[in-house]
Amino acid sequence: MVLRHWVKPAGLTVALALAVLGLIGCSDEDRLRSSVLLESINQGEPILSDVFSLGRDIEDPRDDTVPEDVISVVFRNTPLDPALAPEPNKPFGDVVITKYLVEFDVPDADLASVGGGMYLKISTGQTAEALIIAMRSGPKMLPPLVQLIGGGGLGEISGVANFTFWGKELQTDEPFVIRASLLCNFADFADE
Repeated sequence: MVLRHWVKPAGLTVALALAVLGLIGCSDEDRLRSSVLLESINQGEPILSDVFSLGRDIEDPRDDTVPEDVISVVFRNTPLDPALAPEPNKPFGDVVITKYLVEFDVPDADLASVGGGMYLKISTGQTAEALIIAMRSGPKMLPPLVQLIGGGGLGEISGVANFTFWGKELQTDEPFVIRASLLCNFADFADE
């Protein structure tokens, strides 16, 4: 009889302890522990896509190029529940951006999208920056962008660059997607 009374309270104590630990020590595996934000694209400035560059020596045509546009992106990883906020560089809450895609919405132009794989780890409570290619040089050699070289009568073409970033939380593999847009201007900007 004594043993039976001892087992019941012990079992109840263990069950209560597990329930309390479950409430305060674990997070739902089916959701991210963080809110991942795209804090800035190209430092908040429109993309000024130069369709032709005279290079370092303006007089020498051997270094003329059609440049790719490389821009910076900054992400912030903020814990969703401040009471359970993990510390930076500790387990739980770290995320990684794994790939991106840039698609263009430019009137009267069918511009190829740009994208690729990447690996940008963002610890919880931190920011991280990466450089990505927003526009390759190839599409600048096709109409209508090629017609901008040397002025070409068009001057400037404006549109929108639509960004999609894919990532996951490292500890749970829970995926997420971030979308953003930015004004993009194509022209043969002055070389200095």
